[in-house]
Amino acid sequence: MTDNWLGELESDSLFAGDGAESEDYLETIDGETDTGGYYGDDIDAAEGSARERARRRALRRARLRRQAEQARARRLQRPARPVPVSAAVRRTQADVSNLAVKSQVQADVIGDALAAQRASITGTQQAVGASLLVNQVLNTFGKSGILANDLVRMAAPLAPLLLMKPPRKPAGIAGMAGDPRVFAPVGVAALAVLQKLAQPKAAEVDRLLVTVTPSTLARGETALVDFRAVDRVGRTVTVEGITLRSRNERLVTVDQAKGEVTAAAHGTGRTAIVAEVTVEGRLVRGAAEVTVQ
Repeated sequence: MTDNWLGELESDSLFAGDGAESEDYLETIDGETDTGGYYGDDIDAAEGSARERARRRALRRARLRRQAEQARARRLQRPARPVPVSAAVRRTQADVSNLAVKSQVQADVIGDALAAQRASITGTQQAVGASLLVNQVLNTFGKSGILANDLVRMAAPLAPLLLMKPPRKPAGIAGMAGDPRVFAPVGVAALAVLQKLAQPKAAEVDRLLVTVTPSTLARGETALVDFRAVDRVGRTVTVEGITLRSRNERLVTVDQAKGEVTAAAHGTGRTAIVAEVTVEGRLVRGAAEVTVQ
C-alpha cells in the first residue's frame, strides 16, 4: 500500500456528489463485513489486510463527512431565488402607481381651486368696502370740484370692481362677459348713453334778463329784482345756478334769497345788478342798471 491512495481517493467520482450522497455512502461503508475464513499465517495477513481496510474506511468516512459539511454550508450560503412576479401582480402594481399619481394631481388641482376661491372672496370683500367708501365720498361732497363732472361721478362707483379677483381667468368672450370687472362698466356706460338719448334736448340759453323795480331808488330804499334765462327767440328757459351780484356793493346790496336790492344809506350814483350762470361750460350774463339819488 502506497501513500498515493489518498490522492486516488480524492479524485474518485464518488466524492463529487452532494452531502446526502456522501452520508448514504458512509452508511454503506459502516455496514461492510468480512466473510472470508483464514488459518495460520494467513490469519496474520488477513488481520493486516483487515486493519488496512478499516483504516481506509475511516479515512473515507472522514472525507465524506467533510464533503457533507461543505455541501451543507454551500446550500446555506446560496442566495434565495427571487419569487417570480406574475403579469397580474405587475399590472396591479402599475395600477396602484397610476392611482397614486392621479390622486396627487387631483389634490394639486383642488388645492389650486381653493386658493383661487379664497383670493376671490378676499377681493370681493375689499371691493364692497371700497364701494361703500366711494359712495360716502360722493354723498358727502356732492357736486363740488371734480365731483361735479358727470363722467367722474359715473366712473367712481366702478373703481372698486378692480379689486375683485374672479376664481378663473376669463377665457374668450363668454368668460369676459361673466367677469364683473367687464360687464359692470359696460352696463353703466350703456345706461348713461341711453339716458342721454332719452332726455329731450334742452333749449340753448342765449342770455339772462334782469329787471329791478323800481330802477331808481332813494338812499336806504329797497326794490324787487327779477331774473330769468331766455333763448334766442326770447322764450324762457329753465336753468339752475343763476347768481346775482352788485357791481358796487357800497352803493347797492343784493339779497338773492329774498329777491331784493337795497340802496346804501349814504351816497348816490349808478351801478348794475349782474346775473350770471354757467351753461355747458359757457358763461352767460345779464344786467340791469340801478340809480341811487
